[in-house]
Amino acid sequence: MNKADQPEETPNPSQPPLIRGGADRGGAAITPDKGGAREVLRNITKDELCLLVPHSSAMCLLHEVVEWDEVQILCLAVNHRDPANPLRHEGRLPALCAIEYAAQAMAVHGGLTARKNQGKPKAGFLGSVRDVKLFADYLDDLAEPLEVRAIMQMADANNSLYELRVSAAGKELMTGRAAVFLQTGEEA
Repeated sequence: MNKADQPEETPNPSQPPLIRGGADRGGAAITPDKGGAREVLRNITKDELCLLVPHSSAMCLLHEVVEWDEVQILCLAVNHRDPANPLRHEGRLPALCAIEYAAQAMAVHGGLTARKNQGKPKAGFLGSVRDVKLFADYLDDLAEPLEVRAIMQMADANNSLYELRVSAAGKELMTGRAAVFLQTGEEA
């Protein structure tokens, strides 16, 4: 069954609609506005992703934003198979590195949310990571893209708390929570 033959996802009324991306598939991101009309958004490219994280070049680990809204983001990463991945240690990419992938998803979410609300993103610092569970030893032996999800649990002007999930082809690889402290008065 190809993607066109698959049924539409049934929206969950308790969750806001997701804004769908499609930078590498040529699709435009779309979202319904409050009046029910659809607003077309510009694609989120790899270059734009790199502007939303405090890293550049190969350290910008995410490849694409698949979907996002005010509460959560889902990104894809494909460089976990790359022998030149800067997080590799002794030729392997430990599953613990999934935390950095998820931290970058949080940064992208904060930047996109600030943009949507006509604000400028603040510089943020990872304050703590808790309840991390790893369900794999390494990431580099996975053929499928990494699916990196960050779900905001709480946020105010000075900090945010996110639930983190990294998976590949439906198999959970890492779960946990992270606190981000935002620098007051400074833009990212």
